[in-house]
Amino acid sequence: MLAASLSPLNRLMIALCRRDAVATITPTELALVADSTEWDALLAAADAHRIDGVVLNALERLARESVPAGRIVTQARLAPLRLLRRQAIGWDLEQSRVLAWLEKHGLTAVVLKGGALRHTAYEQSAERRVSDLDLLFDRSAIASAQSALDALGYGDPNSAAANALYVEHHFHLQMEHPGGFKLELHWGLTPPGPHSQIDASLVRREALRAGRAGREFLAPRSEHMVLHLASQNTEDSFSRLGRIVDVDRVIARSQDTFDWQHLLSVATTGHLQNALGVTLRLASVLFDTPVPAGFVERLEIPWFVRANIAAMRPVEWIAEGRGGKYASVRILMKAWLETAPGARRDIALKQMGVRRDPLRLIHAEIAEVQRAPRTRLRNLIPGPLKVAGFQLVVWLRALTLLAGSQSRLQMRFWDFDRSNT
Repeated sequence: MLAASLSPLNRLMIALCRRDAVATITPTELALVADSTEWDALLAAADAHRIDGVVLNALERLARESVPAGRIVTQARLAPLRLLRRQAIGWDLEQSRVLAWLEKHGLTAVVLKGGALRHTAYEQSAERRVSDLDLLFDRSAIASAQSALDALGYGDPNSAAANALYVEHHFHLQMEHPGGFKLELHWGLTPPGPHSQIDASLVRREALRAGRAGREFLAPRSEHMVLHLASQNTEDSFSRLGRIVDVDRVIARSQDTFDWQHLLSVATTGHLQNALGVTLRLASVLFDTPVPAGFVERLEIPWFVRANIAAMRPVEWIAEGRGGKYASVRILMKAWLETAPGARRDIALKQMGVRRDPLRLIHAEIAEVQRAPRTRLRNLIPGPLKVAGFQLVVWLRALTLLAGSQSRLQMRFWDFDRSNT
């Protein structure tokens, strides 16, 4: 079992995110969180992975179905769920208000990420927590959208210098409301440069009406949602489970109409095959997401990439949040997730300080931190050597997997023809 090395708490957290959680979780498994310390640890982990809404909703359903579960999952313990539902109502109302206001001013936006997923892929919007509302416009409409939203009470939190960096090196601008709501105004979905790309104009052209009655809006088609989630997994090196749950829900909800050939085409065009392959394998391994047999093989991920990624133990990697803990290993994972020509070279040059990293410039400008120039020696020793050291460990582990008995277990991460859970 690929998940056998995970802690019991992580296995329970993953089980609670499955669509069949209520039918499959046993009283013995749930008894793990009878103790308050373990309960708090579960909720803290779920919060870090941004799956607390999914986990708490599953626990509430279990409590309704089973008297023993009800003794563990008390109403007092479900207080965070009630808070999430109140917050969800607030976000739902604000999303409707913003979209109606933009429409009144002749502006059309495609709702991205959580704002779309919570109303299309999940049963309840509280299951998919959001921290901002992401809206995709034609680039020529960004200034008009800013002006309209300014009249609605939103303001620009960043300096002119920070916005200039965003425009040159990124794909969105930000706006904030005094009430605590935040917006990101996108003209793209991926940063410019020698990395994977998503055609934002295609996403806008093929967006569909979605959402629940009375709250319909434009959202990316399911295939583009999955591709965008895979791209975000590259950005943060698979740091949290929430996006894998998103992928599972999108595919499961739309499996009768999901166009796998279109997904293959846009992934190949945008050089997202590696990230998409890992995303789909994790979804299939952890949540039995209905991915057609042989689809990942059609992405033609090179064997040496598959060996390196398998040696990093993707299931343990994402469940334990390794990408969020260690910068050097996060950079290494990102490098192997890249498919675009020149992407790994770009990562290496930025890591060595030979090429500037625009995101660091943006973050420094936002924080108004003026960093003193670092010497070449400091550039070369700490970060690059840590990455190189971890890569050596990965290569040794990969050789063990390819040559030894462990290959029958760990390399099965890429095997669609056998049960992986």
